[in-house]
This record gives sequence, structure tokens and C-alpha cells, in this order.
Amino acid sequence: MQQGQQEYQQGKAEAALRYFDEATKILPDRAEGWFNLGIVQAAAGDLGSGLRSLEQAAGLSPDVMVVHMAIGDTRRQLGQWT
Repeated sequence: MQQGQQEYQQGKAEAALRYFDEATKILPDRAEGWFNLGIVQAAAGDLGSGLRSLEQAAGLSPDVMVVHMAIGDTRRQLGQWT
């Protein structure tokens, strides 16, 4: 997870996507991996996949507000207002 975050901070989105995708396969019940994956997917323009990953994170940790904020931002970018 940490390596993915470092890659993303260095502007290496493709590498970050690989690390976060792997993290969700190793620890599928950990919301942090899904959240990070969703953020990077959405930032890379894959809004649909980003939204699905963020919704997975919300299902695992429904009390984390930042996940819901990211879902709202992604839905807004997709034109989904409801």
C-alpha cells in the first residue's frame, strides 16, 4: 500500500494502480486499498471503475466520511446527480 502511495505522489499513476490493485487482491476486506485504487482510477479518467472501487470501500467502512465525499465527487464528474 505504501509503495502505491509513493508512486502516486511521484506522478506514476500506472505503477500506483498496479500496487493498489494487488493490495485489493491480497486484502480484499481492507477498505484502504479499495479507496486508494478508486481515487487513482478516477484521477486517471476511469471514473466508472473508480466509482465501483470507492463503493466497495464504503461497503467495508461505511463510517469513513472521506470515502463518501470521493464517491460524491466521482458521481458528479459522471453527471450522476441523484
